[in-house]
Amino acid sequence: FLKGNKLIKTESSNPILQKLFTNRYLFCGETCAGKSTTGRYLLEKYGLYHIEASDFMTLKYHETHGTNFIVDKNIYAAEILKIEPDFVVNKVLEFIKEHDIYDKFIITGFRTKYEVETFMQMFPSQKIKLIYLQASFYQRYKR
Repeated sequence: FLKGNKLIKTESSNPILQKLFTNRYLFCGETCAGKSTTGRYLLEKYGLYHIEASDFMTLKYHETHGTNFIVDKNIYAAEILKIEPDFVVNKVLEFIKEHDIYDKFIITGFRTKYEVETFMQMFPSQKIKLIYLQASFYQRYKR
């Protein structure tokens, strides 16, 4: 609202003002709450780099089982996270480092509170805005 009405400017050469705003977001929420849709929107509208954390689990699944879903992907992910709870967090951090995207990103797709907390502790930055998206059961079911 403030930005849309030109009452606030987030890009500034003033380093103090730059520290007040973040371009790093981590979106959480239940299945079909709109996290990925929001990520795509922010990518298209504001140029934020959208990192879908669950894609790293999907990639591991494909590397292990091929492209046919013989094992339920959600069950597979839950089993992997029991053995290696930091797997997806580490992959996201590696991706950020490899592509040098320490600013202007949005992350969606973490599956557990542990992943969110671990990422927030491990990411070498002071400001990440954590946003929890909610949608009614009916809205999520329709999606």
